[in-house]
This record gives sequence, C-alpha cells and structure tokens, in this order.
Amino acid sequence: MYIGDYYFEIPDKIPQLNVTSIYYLLFIFVCFILSRSFNSKLRPFILLIANAFFIYTFGIYNLIAILLLAFYCYLIAFYLQKRKTKSSLIISIVPYILLLLFFKYKGLFNFHDSLLMPLGLSFYSFKIVSYLVDIYKGTCENEKNILYLFDYILFFPCVTAGPINRAKPFLDELKNPTPFEYKDSKNGGIQVLLGIFEKIVFCDYITYICNLILNNQELNGLNTILGIFLYSFVIYLDFDAYSNIAVGTARLLGFKFDKNFNSPYISRNLKEFWNSWHISLSSFLKDYIYIPLGGSKKGKYRKYLNILIVFLVSGIWHGSTINFIIWGLLNGLIRIVEELIPIKNNNFFLNLIRMAKNFIIVTFLWLIFKYQNIQDVINILKAAFEYSPLNYKAIGISFNEAIWLIIVLAIVIILDILRKHFDMINVLSKQFILFRWIFYIALIIIFLIFGVYGTAFNMNDFIYQWF
Repeated sequence: MYIGDYYFEIPDKIPQLNVTSIYYLLFIFVCFILSRSFNSKLRPFILLIANAFFIYTFGIYNLIAILLLAFYCYLIAFYLQKRKTKSSLIISIVPYILLLLFFKYKGLFNFHDSLLMPLGLSFYSFKIVSYLVDIYKGTCENEKNILYLFDYILFFPCVTAGPINRAKPFLDELKNPTPFEYKDSKNGGIQVLLGIFEKIVFCDYITYICNLILNNQELNGLNTILGIFLYSFVIYLDFDAYSNIAVGTARLLGFKFDKNFNSPYISRNLKEFWNSWHISLSSFLKDYIYIPLGGSKKGKYRKYLNILIVFLVSGIWHGSTINFIIWGLLNGLIRIVEELIPIKNNNFFLNLIRMAKNFIIVTFLWLIFKYQNIQDVINILKAAFEYSPLNYKAIGISFNEAIWLIIVLAIVIILDILRKHFDMINVLSKQFILFRWIFYIALIIIFLIFGVYGTAFNMNDFIYQWF
C-alpha cells in the first residue's frame, strides 16, 4: 500500500504479537487507550478481548487450550470453595499437573511431534494452581465472575513467559482500578521500551557472539570459556528483558507487579541467587511446595530433603530431558552444602570472591540447562580445558565487534549493581528534561545502529516463551 511516496507492507495474516515487534507496541498502545478511556465495568471486557486476541495471534490452538483450562478452573473452584478438603484440592489441581507433565515428557512415550505444548502452559498452569490452593487455604475467595477469572488466567503480558502473578492482588486491582497517573503510566512505557532495548541491543548481540563460539567445535581454551560465560548473560538478559516488558505493560494497564529479577549475578550464594532470579517462580515454589512440605520446621534433615524436592520440581518444570533433572538436583545439593557451611565473615573483598564463585557455579549449571545431554556438556568442558589464547579473529568477529562486546558487558554489570540499590526508572524520571531526552535519543540511535541494522539482529524468540 502506498501513502504518498511511502510504501507500507500489509501482512496477509494477523502477525504474531512478539513483544519486541512494532505490532506489539501498537497493540499495547491501543489497549492502554481503551482500558483507560472506559469505566471500570467495561474495562474487564476490553481486557478479555485484548487477552484473547493476543493469544490468537500465536494460533487458534493455543487460545482454545487456555480457554478450556480456564473454564475448568472456573467450574472446579466452586466445588473446592464448597468442600475445602485435601481430596477436593487434589481433584482440582492434579489435572493441570498431569497435563503439564504429559506435554513436557510426551517424547518419552513416542507421541506424535505435531501434538505441541500450548504456548505458556508452564506459567498459567502454575497461576491456576496457586489460585486453587489459595481458595483451599482461605486466602482467596472463589471468583464468581467468569470474566474476572479469565482476565487473570489469560492476562496477555504474562501468558507466554510469566511472571507467575497471584490471583488476589490482580483481581483486587481489576475490580478497583487505581486512577490514571501520568507518571506511573509513563514509567511503565519506559520500562517496556528499555526491556525491548535490553533484548535487541544487549541480549541478541551477546547471543550472536555466544553462538559463534559454542557452535564452533574447532574453538577451545579461553575462547570456549568466554562462550560459556556469555551464555550466562544471554539467559539472564533474555528473561529479564521479557520480565521488564511484561511488568511495564501491566503497569500501563493499571496493574502493579513486583520485579521478577533483582540483580541475581551479584549474589554471594545460591540462596541469594534464587531469591533474586525469576522471583515469581521461586516464590511459588516456596509458598506451594517448600512450606507445605514443612519447610525448616521439621528438623534439619527434613529441611534438606525439602530443598532437594523443590529444586527437583524446578528442574522437571523447566524441561523434558534428564539434564534438567540433573540441573535441579545439583542446585539442590549445592544449596544444602551452603546450609552446612554458612557465611560467617562478611567483608567487601570476601563478598567479591563469593560473588565470583557463585557466578562460576551458576554458569556451570546453565551449561547443563542449555544442552540436551550430559555428553554435550562434557565435550564443551573438555574444549574449555584445552589451552588456547583468546582470539577474536578465530571467533569470527572484528576488532570493533569485540570492543562493543566489552562495552555491552560493562554496561550490563554496572547497571545491575545500580539496580540493586536504586529504582533506575524513577531515578531517570526525576532528571532534568533535557538530560532525559538526550538519554532517550541516544538509546534510539544505539537501538537503530546495533539493534535493527546490526549484524546480530535476529528477532529471536525468548528462551522461556515455549516452556
């Protein structure tokens, strides 16, 4: 289609609303205008249409699947509210757990590959389970309005990769929306844009270098070690970027979510790491598995067993190969060792050593997370321990690309340290307007040069999107 001298390509079908695409930005802008323009009675209906449309763009199969699971939740919740027995709770949540396990491990039973796991099943299944358990515990009332419940389960910013938000605060904000605040909405929009920037400029560039290294079997030594460490940044920036986009979008629509990451790579041990990484999942595992098992109240040996069970569940939830189970169990075992050897001295230099040690441990564990079998992990570690100096030409990048990689990593580390202590978006919003616009323009220029027009540009799916 031509408008004046400009040509615009109109897609022949509804494009997927990938959260880093221009279509997504247009979509959330329309949702923001409509949800803020109508009264509270129309808002849930508008939100449901937006939720359904978003999921539909990923295929009618995904929409039908989540609607059926949401409808079962709506019906079974009445039964659970009335009886509130352990048997009724089991009847309520077991179908979701079995369905999730089936799709995760159907490959073990030779089911046809065309039977795909619905988009975001891992995330909204846990949301539904938390809602039903909260009804059983009496901390949340059964939602009789099917429109409200569907809005909670299908809420589009969270449906593909979390966060795993809880029902009661969401439903309270849905029924009693806060008045429009320009500052809060503006900060939500900035958070969305910064999340997209983080994904396309930082994450996708590091992914580009990481893949050049780890996919090249002829590389070894320090080159391979660099690739291994870069993967830690890839998986962090990928998921943190999505979480920022999701939280920012929710904020635009009038919902306040807690942050899902809190500078996890400057943690001193795995306990601190998992309290800062994918916080909504860690909180779910604590509240709905660890504490019901007895937590730390039934003796230290039972506590260690509970820790191991929690991480085993986390491994099973994350993937469908033996590697994920090993990954979960190793996390649990290291956590238990940390319980046996608690931190005593607490000075700056020792904390730096502990942070470095923890980052190395986490990075090694991510290797098990990344590869399909243990032999692949062994092969990459063998390559890492064969001496070879770092050589950017052997990796296949230019000197300028190597410099840009160093700059990106330095920015990520510095920002993470600052984010640990400050709300960076609030700090930015308080700066003089000229400084803010210089900052925004600089981000746009960097985005265009190194993102959309850079050699690393590839609108990659988020790693967690199809979990």
